Amino acid sequence: MIHINEIPLDFEPRRKILPKIPAVPDEPEMSEFESAFLCGALKTFRPKKILEIGVAGGATTAIILQTLEDLGEPYEIHSVDVAEKFYCDQSKTSGFMAMFAKEKILGELRGTHEFHIGKVLPQIIDEIGGDIDFVILDTVHNLPSEVLDFIAMLPYLKVGAVVVLHDVSDKKFLSSGYRGFVQRGDCGKIFELRRAGSLPLSEYRRVQSQSADGR
Repeated sequence: MIHINEIPLDFEPRRKILPKIPAVPDEPEMSEFESAFLCGALKTFRPKKILEIGVAGGATTAIILQTLEDLGEPYEIHSVDVAEKFYCDQSKTSGFMAMFAKEKILGELRGTHEFHIGKVLPQIIDEIGGDIDFVILDTVHNLPSEVLDFIAMLPYLKVGAVVVLHDVSDKKFLSSGYRGFVQRGDCGKIFELRRAGSLPLSEYRRVQSQSADGR
């Protein structure tokens, strides 16, 4: 087992790709240190099938692709975001920065990359399939969304898979909306339904929306 402190920081992929893609305020949403940790983890574990949940403008996706290309090994990556448009600029598609990197900078990839935009994870996890050995979970930072995504992906993870979470100390995790969600008992219901493999998409969306607006 590798301790978190044993993962080397790798600043190079971000510094290599970021100046070449369109500059957007607050993109990437990971700090330079956080990007370096993610790149170091990718190079340490050398995953073959990666799931990225949460894309936004796509700067982090571009950094991930640069890291995987630097490794020089075959890979498969799936990037999922419920928003069809970049939430900071509705004139742009979610992931547009990574699309630019693929078309204009990286050229023919050593592996495969597919966007799943405008969909929640339960809609397309069967299509993505199993044997996922590395996950980047970086969505709205408002529980229970991340918990639900984790439950949805869990049966598809390879034994020993690595899951990297972003913003785990975000104050939104302690929001009144989440406390109310837990107190109502919905969380236990969802875990029970998910174990049975029968969580309806409508129920998933209902709980997500109620948590987001604090009801």
